[in-house]
Amino acid sequence: MTDLAERNAAAIRTDLPAKLGRVAAGLIALVIVVLSVVPPSLRPVTASHMIEHLAIFAALGAAFGLATPGRPRLQVIAVLVFATTVELMQIGAPGRHARLVDFAVDASGALVGLALAAVAQVMMRRITGPAAHPSD
Repeated sequence: MTDLAERNAAAIRTDLPAKLGRVAAGLIALVIVVLSVVPPSLRPVTASHMIEHLAIFAALGAAFGLATPGRPRLQVIAVLVFATTVELMQIGAPGRHARLVDFAVDASGALVGLALAAVAQVMMRRITGPAAHPSD
């Protein structure tokens, strides 16, 4: 392969997780918002309330972490603002309520997801080599 072809292949490998992360983060955020404002009778229950919050926000954090590699400050601020906004939106939703404990679980889940994404990115760099990640 030529040098240009190798660089293009490396760019595709490193851009794919970010692109997938952006799509996943957007879809997960949409699901969270919808499920947070619909009446409780329309919301599916799959596990305990806290486990559901932790899991979906961890998924959001992981997806957002993959979508925005190398920007930890932005990642943390964004997931905390999102978790706060979701809880505050529930103030006006019939049958819903904003609770500090929900915010704490949401924020914790999102931060765990960001940490998992960071670990995954380090592992990808070790597998593909530093040349595949010129922006790092």
